Amino acid sequence: MSTQLSDKDFIVLYVALSVAYFLGLFVPLMENDAAQHASMAMRMALNNDYFHIYKGNEPYLDKPHLHFWLAAWSMKLFGINHIAYRIPAFLFLAMAAACTYKLTHMLYRDRAMAHVAALMFLSAQTIVLSAHDVRTDAILTGAVIFGVYHVVAYIKNGASVHILFGGLGAAMALGAKGMVGVGIIGVCVFAYLLYSREWGQFFRWKVLLGLMSFVVGITPVLYAYYQQFDLHPEMLVRGEYGVSGVRFILWDQSFKRFSGEDFGANSPDYLFFFHSLLWVFIPFSVPLYGGVFSRTWYFIKSRFSKSNGCEFLTVGGFWMIMLIFSFSKFKLPHYLNSLIPIISILTASYLFQLGKQPAVRTTKIYLLAEYLLIGIGLALMFYLTGFAFGVPSVGGLLLVAGAGVLLARSVWSNKALTSRIVAIGIYFAAMLNIFLNTQFYPQLTQYQAGLQIAKQIREQGIEPKDIVMPDHYTNWTLDFYTQTNIERIPMDAAIQATAKYLFISAPDMEQWKAAGRSYETVAEASHYRITRLKPAFLNAETRSEQLSRYILVKVM
Repeated sequence: MSTQLSDKDFIVLYVALSVAYFLGLFVPLMENDAAQHASMAMRMALNNDYFHIYKGNEPYLDKPHLHFWLAAWSMKLFGINHIAYRIPAFLFLAMAAACTYKLTHMLYRDRAMAHVAALMFLSAQTIVLSAHDVRTDAILTGAVIFGVYHVVAYIKNGASVHILFGGLGAAMALGAKGMVGVGIIGVCVFAYLLYSREWGQFFRWKVLLGLMSFVVGITPVLYAYYQQFDLHPEMLVRGEYGVSGVRFILWDQSFKRFSGEDFGANSPDYLFFFHSLLWVFIPFSVPLYGGVFSRTWYFIKSRFSKSNGCEFLTVGGFWMIMLIFSFSKFKLPHYLNSLIPIISILTASYLFQLGKQPAVRTTKIYLLAEYLLIGIGLALMFYLTGFAFGVPSVGGLLLVAGAGVLLARSVWSNKALTSRIVAIGIYFAAMLNIFLNTQFYPQLTQYQAGLQIAKQIREQGIEPKDIVMPDHYTNWTLDFYTQTNIERIPMDAAIQATAKYLFISAPDMEQWKAAGRSYETVAEASHYRITRLKPAFLNAETRSEQLSRYILVKVM
């Protein structure tokens, strides 16, 4: 297919998305996870202790160290701020886009298709979100596709450097989120080999280089777990003594998550991940569903016989991973992030295939789906601007308008239908996320009490080390934006606190006052769990009814 997208078109598409990503760097961190992880990495940087992870006062077992190490080192270089915290995630997503391009080009020998796959990856809503609401997923996504690309490249050409990097990619995936990342790489490579039947490369001595690279790569994480947990069987972790950190990361973490043990069974819906893709892969979720059905039917109809220009890595990897994930008792939408590069390649190659066929009706359906998506997006932006938060940034709104002009030009262009689908989807993603990063998210963060009180603490010159808070609070923005790990104490102790300052919620304040304590209010702010939005909060007229209050008091 001739996409009729020129090099100039691709440059403009990349620039439009880059603007959205760049603006996301400046959005204040959101609670819980992003701010929590940032404060944990900050503790490493402040204490120069990279072998122990703590969540507040508690030793942290759940996630391995790579994400926290990278964030801490970035803060060492660029200071303790949310831009520095996000830089490693930003770089790993850029690496993921580059590897998506390289893997697509290697599989299909089509430069334009490779650009489209990389752009689809960068435009996926869950990926854009992961660049500013930074958790472990951006690092994991980059590590997984890096590993898949290099292992497949080794299978194709036998170069030692590729199997070395493949092992390193698997090690980084384990260091980011545990064995699940290694499993995804293994499943994708297995799917590729099922169809290509190039098994011989795995019986060569060079595979030992990959294993060596993997073992060396995971050693720092295993050593850190050993230092913090295995050497201290007397330490209470999740209500147990004698917890092995090494066993946890190599076995318990993934399998207990799968069974729901220790993490809780949060979804019995076996179709959870299949319908989550509808928003996770916006703006190309509808063509993705079509591509999965088309490719699956092709392999069934052809009885899996080999054909030039075909590969099973993408659709086979998709089905295997989705089925494994679907039987997990613990499910969250962002678990799909590491699969986004694979489904981007699948969707791009499917659209290119459509362009070679007279399937105009199917293509028009996808185009109409994008028009519907644009309508929903514009209605959402109109509502948020007109009835929720107004226009906090005129400059940001001008950038939204600029992306809107590019979108309109694509809608009315005379390019091939498949080219218009690609351009419209990417410009829509750029426009939507420029809007969210300049007009919406900054307004939401005003309702994080920890962030707002941290500003007042700086303005009043209060020493953050003089502050305590109850240990069940999750106001991690207070820690991060005061650049201090605020001391957390049990609620009973908080009522009898002898510290100079106490950060406390309005309901808990009533207990404190009932104890007869004297105090002076020095700061207060409204609060809402902004990662769990409800219509009543978005409605400016009913928002105040949804807010809670947090107070910083000076203990007299």
